Amino acid sequence: MSSLPTLSVLMPNYNHAHFLPVALQAILDQSIQPEEILIVDDASTDESVRIIEEFMRRHDHFRLTVLERNRGPISNMKFMLEQASGEYVCGAAADDMVLPGFFEKSLERLKQFPQAAFSVSLAQRMDKDGKREGVTPCPLACKEPCFLEPQEIRKYLRGYGNWIMGNTVIYRRDALLAAGGFIPELHSFCDGFICQVLARRHGVVYLPEELGAFRYLDDNYSKLTFQDVERWREVADLAVEFMQSPKYRGLFADDYIRYWGKMQKFRMSLNSLKSLERESETILDQFRQIEPVPRFVDTLGKAIFRLGVRVHVVAMTVFFSVRYCSWLALKQFLYQVLRKER
Repeated sequence: MSSLPTLSVLMPNYNHAHFLPVALQAILDQSIQPEEILIVDDASTDESVRIIEEFMRRHDHFRLTVLERNRGPISNMKFMLEQASGEYVCGAAADDMVLPGFFEKSLERLKQFPQAAFSVSLAQRMDKDGKREGVTPCPLACKEPCFLEPQEIRKYLRGYGNWIMGNTVIYRRDALLAAGGFIPELHSFCDGFICQVLARRHGVVYLPEELGAFRYLDDNYSKLTFQDVERWREVADLAVEFMQSPKYRGLFADDYIRYWGKMQKFRMSLNSLKSLERESETILDQFRQIEPVPRFVDTLGKAIFRLGVRVHVVAMTVFFSVRYCSWLALKQFLYQVLRKER
């Protein structure tokens, strides 16, 4: 075990006192321990600091920085990345958790392929109470653990869609720093962008095993970005500028940049359809409050209403796919729906 590369865990936290004990204990329950666990508390107003300090009294590899003013998760990740001493770093969200074997299995593969910029695996979904809801819908890049060479990455990213689950990534620190680290202007897409850069430069270790759990909350940083169509359009346009910039020139082919841009427009369209589904549920609730009806009538009415909304959503999904010339986008959407239903 001692011959494995060293690892630093980086955890930004803001008002996640309710989730911290689970997240931190999951790290401590790993079969191998990181060299250090760096935590930045971003001026929390709840019991976060007290909880972290309780863990610190029992474990001497915790490092805590408490901020008086909120700086945001990306700024805090950049700070911890610069402070970290491990050969590899893992960004651990305070509201997510790592699953057994994550560190050991990932580091073993990274030791086998030291040229890889990072390792990535699959992730489970959790609700706010920690109930597991199955694997997060995601295309499989490989059926067995593998190393994807840089020249293969373009095919795998375009042919299968995005299979990089950010909460299961362990980065080679020197490669991440050399690539520019996390770009604050890209907000919650900063890790997705830099992962594409690193994958194209160095290759990726891929483990098709569920080694992390993602807590799906309404106020997730990434979810808030993607649901705000205007904000996501700004992020997507800026990402295209970075792809075409001298710093990353040669990594992203022109046809891929066009393809990626169309995929984001498709994704924005799907977000609008999700808003339609949420609004339909609100309408149903309002009708039930106006005049109660027999239970079987209510059940039948809800089923018919939801079926109508679903048919509309599927029809509009096909339309948006044709509009943006993205058969792959439609295929990935259907794949994710089927994975979610299973």
